[in-house]
Amino acid sequence: MVPGPWFWNSSVTSFIIRRELSPSVTSGWEGERRGVASQPTKVSFHSNKNRWITVLDMTERFKIDGKVPILKMGDYTLQLELDDLGEECERIAREELRETPEVVADALRKLKELIGDEKDLNVSLEDYFLIRYLRPCKFYPHSALERIKKFYKFRLKNPHLTDGLSPINEKKVFEQDLITVLPKRTQNFHRIITIEIGIPLEVILSVVQSHQSLVKTDEPPLSSPNPTHPLEPRLFPVTEKWKLRACSLDDIFKASMIVLEGAVLEPRTQICGAEVIFDMEGLSMKQVMQFSPSFAFNLVHFSQECMPLRLKHIHNVNQPYIFNLVFAIFKPFLSEKLRNRIHFHGSDWNSLHSYIDPECLPTKYGGLMDIPENTGPKLHELLCLFNEVYDGRYQWRHVDHCQGKPGLRRQR
Repeated sequence: MVPGPWFWNSSVTSFIIRRELSPSVTSGWEGERRGVASQPTKVSFHSNKNRWITVLDMTERFKIDGKVPILKMGDYTLQLELDDLGEECERIAREELRETPEVVADALRKLKELIGDEKDLNVSLEDYFLIRYLRPCKFYPHSALERIKKFYKFRLKNPHLTDGLSPINEKKVFEQDLITVLPKRTQNFHRIITIEIGIPLEVILSVVQSHQSLVKTDEPPLSSPNPTHPLEPRLFPVTEKWKLRACSLDDIFKASMIVLEGAVLEPRTQICGAEVIFDMEGLSMKQVMQFSPSFAFNLVHFSQECMPLRLKHIHNVNQPYIFNLVFAIFKPFLSEKLRNRIHFHGSDWNSLHSYIDPECLPTKYGGLMDIPENTGPKLHELLCLFNEVYDGRYQWRHVDHCQGKPGLRRQR
């Protein structure tokens, strides 16, 4: 049987690091009881320290053969964790989000009342669902309600992006290894997600190197900027990482939503947020032409208005000059707050490291993590273990509060 609800349980999913060997998707180890709530998550607090925690009605449905699924990435492991937040994350929640027992209880009560007054809004009133919207809004109920409404309005207006959204349907994006979830968080507990579009530099250099071997020239051959990864000769044509015939820009958007939606269910990510690295190495004009104002508006609107995620920083690396054309399309839709969180590093890794510690980055970004390339297919395998939960995102019903699918009812 496919393991039970992961996508809908915001209080139980977060990733930890463990040292392992080969890259593969497998099951974890036996240990303390871990699982996903079979019933809606109940909220309570430490009676002695007055700190916010979540109490889970644990089951074994989340495990496979009694073990938690993991993704091995070289010597590192991306694994689901059901442990408490820890004192540091609780401190961040308290100081940055106003998250105290009294504030949380009052915000939940008021948000449920506000939702009850919305005749066209049909969503769960369970605490675990509402908290994921309250946290990025710093527990202001009216702001959380507006974000919920915008999320479901986005769903109604963009069925080409949201209908049938599931890992199985977006396999080709992961097969091209365009999206990666790094196994380590930043020094500030931010989740790190990388999105690669373009032609890898080593492919370009190897093509030039092959060309120089075929044409007599006195010029010295080009070499890889990373001597620890020697180049193997390749022949024309150049193989793009993002193959336009295999997947569209909308496909990449949908795969990104799958990863971001999964990450935002992690309590640590809800509290601490995420950082995205866009790697534009080798971006071609043909790829640039795929970006349109409507696409830019949808992406920016979803990221800054709809998604219940604290987007801390967006890092653009290896961007060529023609990337200015792309950014010019996005710029009119960016809020001042988000615009101030977008950074352009090029290949200056010291600039990137001023935001993210090298210990949290792979070697190709000047970091210390030696993780293998092409982990996308394995990430896809991991996500597909929970495909019925993603699939149920649009068929899910809550018998106590909802009649029919969650979201906004269509006006006739």
